[in-house]
Amino acid sequence: MTLVRVNPRLQNNSLGHRYHQWLDDVHPELRDSYENRRDCVCPRMDVGEKDNEGFVNIELPGVKKEEVSITFEKDILTIKGEKKNESEDEKFVSERRYGKFTRKLQVLFNMESDKIKAVFNDGVLNITLPKAADTKEKAIKVS
Repeated sequence: MTLVRVNPRLQNNSLGHRYHQWLDDVHPELRDSYENRRDCVCPRMDVGEKDNEGFVNIELPGVKKEEVSITFEKDILTIKGEKKNESEDEKFVSERRYGKFTRKLQVLFNMESDKIKAVFNDGVLNITLPKAADTKEKAIKVS
């Protein structure tokens, strides 16, 4: 009997594969956000929510704020930019990734899109997404 090690990430019925298939069916516009992550520039980010706002913090070392664009359409927040390779020497080893990137996030609460704030400081882009008044949590008294 021969044993063969199987990598579940490579199987078509793996959980990750099924998740991406589901995501393609439900939100095909988000596809480029997760497609080919191994080969692309994919900045790391933190996404969260507080009482009155949501937030997105993205690491963008070596990227200038002029090279980043942020758009919000319907319920999709899109962050685009480019990390350029400043070295002209082709004979070097680099573990860093260079090139254009796009990150798309679906915002799952009503927000005041005209009050979105973005601050770029020390290589980190901080985006604040203020919640609309009707989505803030309200206490309901039981009588």
